[in-house]
Amino acid sequence: MCLCCGPRVYFLEVHSDLQRQGLATNMLKHALTVYAEHGVARFDLWRYDGSAGVPVYERLGFELTGEVE
Repeated sequence: MCLCCGPRVYFLEVHSDLQRQGLATNMLKHALTVYAEHGVARFDLWRYDGSAGVPVYERLGFELTGEVE
């Protein structure tokens, strides 16, 4: 499941039985493509530092820009 609202990802989860098959990467790539087709140049993703998805986000070029408390 990938929940986006505006150019932001709020929730991304892949069932444990389906992990490590590229689903999260494909969902994010699709979201980025759709937003780019609609002229969105910036896409924000909120994450926890301990999130299992951090390597996926970094491979797709997301960079840490700040912290939320």
